[in-house]
Amino acid sequence: TTTATATATATPTPIATPASGITFVGAASSFGSASTVSSVMVNLPAGVQQGDILLATIQLYDAATNQPSAPAGWSLVRRDTGGPSPNVTSWVYWKLASASEPSSYGFSISLQYAASICVAYRGANANGPIDTSSGQGANLGRAPIAPGSTPNSNNELEVVVYAVHGGFRPTALLPTSLNSRINNNQTSTNVTFALGDVASPTTGTASSSYTATVSGNNSSTGQQIFLIPANQATPTPTPTTIATATATATRTATPTTTATATRTPT
Repeated sequence: TTTATATATATPTPIATPASGITFVGAASSFGSASTVSSVMVNLPAGVQQGDILLATIQLYDAATNQPSAPAGWSLVRRDTGGPSPNVTSWVYWKLASASEPSSYGFSISLQYAASICVAYRGANANGPIDTSSGQGANLGRAPIAPGSTPNSNNELEVVVYAVHGGFRPTALLPTSLNSRINNNQTSTNVTFALGDVASPTTGTASSSYTATVSGNNSSTGQQIFLIPANQATPTPTPTTIATATATATRTATPTTTATATRTPT
């Protein structure tokens, strides 16, 4: 007879391919006004394509009451104030690039000294690229700190930006652990920008805080913006065990009858 025996056979399952990362496209030339202005110019970085994410930082020489009026398509991420004497406020905005973008954008403000920078990234989620953000201001003579935050998804990118005002074009240098994108960009309005990025930790893990190196007695801000990638990496599936029937032949003895001769007396 033939008996079926179950044999466990591991069936390999394809491993998920990690999502592509967010990449830096470029930084535009900064804007700085040596006199008060009613419109802050934000320049477009070179090489921007449709679907890229634009991040603009505007620093104004006053408290947080003078909020820029953003052009169509720009959304506020956060604002942080450093000081006092002077008070400076840094406003961060983002925009999804279209197929045709102007060379610059005007943000209306009440008459004031102002400065700005703009960077572009590719590969972020076009439907909502900002996960979370953090920031704080620093008083005169204190180094600006960009406080950490906790990402809500994997493979995010932390963008860290500092804006320093005071003296005659103060220096502002990034921590060496960041990928330097803009370092010690000094404008004519005595505002210096520094911007870098770094891969964020996994979801639910708090990121580091980063401190810039600055010169002199300055008012400043440090901010972090977390960008969500366009596609998320999925966990690697566990191989599944499938039972397979294998036929095994078993020999079974079959009884046979043997004739035996018996002598009978005559």
